[in-house]
Amino acid sequence: MTKKSINEYLITIIVTLIIALAAVGWCVLSLQKNARDNYLNSPQAREKTDETKIIIGLIAKYERRARHNATNYSNFSKLGNLYDLLGETTEAEKNYKKAVALSTYGVFGTFFDLGNFYIRQNKLIKAENVVNQVRNKRNKAVQSARGDFYINLGDAYYDEGEYDTALKGYQKAYEFYKSSKKPDKLNIATERLFEAYDAIANEHLKGKRLIGAIQELEESLKYSEAPFITYKLAILYMDVDPVNAYRYMRKTYVKDPAIINFDIYEKILLDALRYYENAGMAPEASLFKHKLKLIKKFKDKYLITPDDFGIEILSVKIIEHIFGEKKTAVVRFRIKNNTSQNVNLMYIDVTAETNKDKAVIYKNALFSKKKPLAGRSESEPIEIRYTFKDIANVDYTNDIKFSFNITKKKNVRTINIHTFKAEK
Repeated sequence: MTKKSINEYLITIIVTLIIALAAVGWCVLSLQKNARDNYLNSPQAREKTDETKIIIGLIAKYERRARHNATNYSNFSKLGNLYDLLGETTEAEKNYKKAVALSTYGVFGTFFDLGNFYIRQNKLIKAENVVNQVRNKRNKAVQSARGDFYINLGDAYYDEGEYDTALKGYQKAYEFYKSSKKPDKLNIATERLFEAYDAIANEHLKGKRLIGAIQELEESLKYSEAPFITYKLAILYMDVDPVNAYRYMRKTYVKDPAIINFDIYEKILLDALRYYENAGMAPEASLFKHKLKLIKKFKDKYLITPDDFGIEILSVKIIEHIFGEKKTAVVRFRIKNNTSQNVNLMYIDVTAETNKDKAVIYKNALFSKKKPLAGRSESEPIEIRYTFKDIANVDYTNDIKFSFNITKKKNVRTINIHTFKAEK
């Protein structure tokens, strides 16, 4: 091949590449334009545009009011909220500050507006400094608002992974809710406290500091004896202190036996028995022998494995409603008893889940002494149906996941025996 022909060949390749790239670029731009047009014409975009117009209209209204009455904190407070909704943080902060400066004695909402604004901006120290300026601190409404603020502040620190600082915020929230006589909010603060203590304990466990983890979890129990905390303590103590492990497992059993793995419970009892036998404490050893027998009987009678029972799906229908954005799932199934034992009572729940909705669609007690599910047999067909609400402007998958969970005792955790996806 001559030098001239090589050059011509290379030029041809380069021109071809340029044309191909131009074509790809045009396709991408075209797709982007179509996607943008589709979005702008979508209900979400129209709704967002309408909301923005309303907010802008309200801003104009309160700007006029503020010009006519420059000493009314309420106008600036509303402007701060409206600019905040638009994402105009500079204007929002300016108006929140004006509202705070104009607030008279007894007005505290403006301080919390600015404080919570700073939390959203991740200016957490600044946020707390603002709220610390609130006067009339003994007022119950003020105490409740301070509790709300410290919940938000704690959440912000928690999201940053600063669990110790988050804990301090939740502790303050707890005390403020307690002072304001808000039991529902006190429960929220308690839940947050447990989450923070648990997160700190997990950090100790990652660093192989078992004692530190145990101390954090035990500290949390001064607020309430949460079953998931006592259960975790039982497991942490299991290999180092069988007596304490049993004590916490027993507390869990009394409060919420459904979360217990009874194989672990049996091991804790066995370890405690050996401890008392080795210590020469005959009465205690005798007591734990008895407890061990009881738990083994309990397991034989009530505990099941996923292989003991099965679900046979007979039919599945996904019905689309002509009027209204809904879909109804209809499932017919029967339960198969794979054991040789008759079942006098079984509790079953079926959960259905889509990409945006989840619900227990069937929950029932089945069988009885008069009509048991015989060993190596199948139940009569059971039909369940559930209607899922669909939203037109949200993507919806036709896949619906069904999970079948059973137990032979009401307060014992259920076992998943079957899960499947039904496609339209």
